[in-house]
Amino acid sequence: MISFFNQLKFSFSVDLKQKTRLILLLLVPLLSGIVFSILLRYSPTQSYIYFYNPNIPVWILIILTTAIFTGLVNSGHEFIYLRHFHQHENRIIDKTYSYLSSTVFKYLILAIVQAVFLILPSVLIIENGFHFFTLFIVSFLLICWGSLISLIISSLCKQISTVYLVIPLVIIPQMIFSGAMINFGDFNKIINDKGKIPFIADFVPMRWATEAVITDFYTSNPYYRDIYPVRQYINNAVYYLDYFIPQVEEIAKKDKIRAEKILKNETENPGFVDFFNGSQLEFRPIEDFYSAQIQKYLFFEDSILTMKSEINMQKYKYSNEAVNKVINNPYSTPLVIWEKSILRNFKSVYSFPCTKDLNRSYFKSYGKFGNIELVCFTYNSVILSIYIILLIILLFIFKKSKKRIGFVH
Repeated sequence: MISFFNQLKFSFSVDLKQKTRLILLLLVPLLSGIVFSILLRYSPTQSYIYFYNPNIPVWILIILTTAIFTGLVNSGHEFIYLRHFHQHENRIIDKTYSYLSSTVFKYLILAIVQAVFLILPSVLIIENGFHFFTLFIVSFLLICWGSLISLIISSLCKQISTVYLVIPLVIIPQMIFSGAMINFGDFNKIINDKGKIPFIADFVPMRWATEAVITDFYTSNPYYRDIYPVRQYINNAVYYLDYFIPQVEEIAKKDKIRAEKILKNETENPGFVDFFNGSQLEFRPIEDFYSAQIQKYLFFEDSILTMKSEINMQKYKYSNEAVNKVINNPYSTPLVIWEKSILRNFKSVYSFPCTKDLNRSYFKSYGKFGNIELVCFTYNSVILSIYIILLIILLFIFKKSKKRIGFVH
């Protein structure tokens, strides 16, 4: 423990001597957040209204990309700058574990400060400070991830310039597989997995971060969070009434047995009510049920809105039209037909917990660890935290290999 604090103190003292570099590490996220937020603060109305700002999804992507970039440039020099000093130090007493621990801790502390510098002025300019916590948590995790990636790269490289040449190779996949720039259904068939998120995207932190932030912006803003549970029932009924049942009816005309299997498999989903009695397919009772559901929950929604004071003012202040369009993407395929089941792509953000294959849907409502259901933001944040823990473990594993890490004696 004493060695850890000594290494930490030494590391901070070295960084404080490099005043220009330290100032730049704090100014990059601060200025990036301010400049991009000012540029993207826009609404077609005479005065600025957050609801009508069409740039919010792009602003989110830029903020998260800045977080990753900030992390990557944080630590690219760490295991190169004082490599010879630590090699000589370790010949007397092996301090590699305390050095690694103090280094990781230092960049975790730096990530907290940088995340505040990046997010706080940004949300004040865009006027969505109610989302500060969401953006801070995800940005902090991305900065940590970027810092750890650079630590690993710097441990494998001999020159600092090489580390910074590799950074674009890390950033570009983040943009491509974030799900924000390119719809996952529009990728080449080599990785396009029948409407699901391609597995390669699961290894891209930006995919988890973008989904977490945009979904939370939509479902948990102060205006919509009371309406969202009711909308789940409405959109579930719309999906079955307008998409699922018509498709099963078409299948039943050609292959009744296959239609029966699809209905049977669908009964495992919590939002589906099946009236199939085993002898014949009757779709009319199902249609009547979901039609009644729509009317019932539309009434509930109107009741909630009536109880809210200054409805329009809250809507324009707390929700955003562009985010709504991204979540309710009208161009996405509403369902994917398989041999014995149908995969729902229709507004996954409204799916109920325990819906089959929900983990493989984008902008999902919940994520599942075994039998534990977590809201999308929490689930994705846990995934990002797991990736960070794995990178820390990987760093310590590299310590054992003298050939791979230059700072080990």
